Amino acid sequence: MGSSITFIDQSELVDGESIETWAWDFGDNETSTEQNPIHTYESIGTYTVQLTITLNTEEEKIIQRDAWVGNIAYEPSGPLTADQWQLVSVPVYTSDMSHLALFPEAIENTLYGFDGTYSQQSELEVGKGYWLRFPAGATGETTVAGLVPKIGDREMILIELSEEWNFIGGLTGAWEFSPAHVSDPNQILVPGTLYQSNYGYSNSSYLNPGEGYWIRTNSAGMISIHEAIAREGGELSGRHNDVEIDDDMVQELIDAGADLKRI
Repeated sequence: MGSSITFIDQSELVDGESIETWAWDFGDNETSTEQNPIHTYESIGTYTVQLTITLNTEEEKIIQRDAWVGNIAYEPSGPLTADQWQLVSVPVYTSDMSHLALFPEAIENTLYGFDGTYSQQSELEVGKGYWLRFPAGATGETTVAGLVPKIGDREMILIELSEEWNFIGGLTGAWEFSPAHVSDPNQILVPGTLYQSNYGYSNSSYLNPGEGYWIRTNSAGMISIHEAIAREGGELSGRHNDVEIDDDMVQELIDAGADLKRI
């Protein structure tokens, strides 16, 4: 298969510190001692990537991130028989977020976002949906590799939505559009208005990786999409539902260095 990710060391140092060595473990029995290596994964899956840096003080610091490699089926029924618009998204941060890097079979300059009106875009953002046009004969599938969006140790993205209709996208799992995976503390989402496009619009109850969706709100605000957390006894919980999400919280997350994309 072969899917590459460029890993960039963004270690923060204090005055007087310098890095002597880098030791990358990509989670697939492959390693590197380069500062900013490019690594190719040969199999689909989620990998725990660990960087160990050794400082001039002989202190070691360890940083971990999750890398995801997966197939995105933008046309599940197979090769396209005619030029066609598809609702797409990207679930991870990739080395190149341009639409032709993520969807090589797409028609150039046909990526459109929606923020009250349609606007042409050149790159995708995690958590956001887009229209993208593909030619007849496109296979309907692409392989994507990148870093999983996280806040703390939890796969999560905060999404700022406008009033009325919005485009959104899912993360790395096929997740039910329910409180276990979607937090809406201010109840801005209009129930029953998650729509996917498949030769016409139809209601959806799941967010799938790489697919885009329409969602309607009754006012502007913020939601989060996140992995579910297992409580003791195995019950799934949308624990983040109990946390009020507002601009102050977003700024606190940014100040704390959270892996956060606002759209």
